[in-house]
Amino acid sequence: KDYQATTNPPHAQAGFATTCQLCHSTASWLNAKVDHSGFGFPLTGAHTTVACIACHKNNQFAGAPTTCSGCHLSDYEGTNNPNHTAAGFVLDCAQCHTTTSWANAVFDHSETQFPLTGAHATVQCSQCHTQGSFGQHA
Repeated sequence: KDYQATTNPPHAQAGFATTCQLCHSTASWLNAKVDHSGFGFPLTGAHTTVACIACHKNNQFAGAPTTCSGCHLSDYEGTNNPNHTAAGFVLDCAQCHTTTSWANAVFDHSETQFPLTGAHATVQCSQCHTQGSFGQHA
């Protein structure tokens, strides 16, 4: 009865399991904790502190985004340092960013056709990538 009547979030509509102890405890029915690793999207870093509704809009739990761009596309399109869209960066934010620190992104040049070796490894990106150009360089 409680399962059927629950609307925040709507358990039956969302297709939650009827095994209450997966999220609830006998110590506290409120403040349920969902182990996202069982859903193919483990919460790590800053994702652990985001309110559920930030990703599960309108209490939609099935089909919530599991890709970076599913939630961060506007961040990608609005980033100008460097301009991700103009540079043609991939939509997989995890190639440069971590869930621990969105700032301080690190690009792994060894994954490109021009791995940085020797003195190139200590050069600032802007010395080669002038005017926000991140395409092929001679």
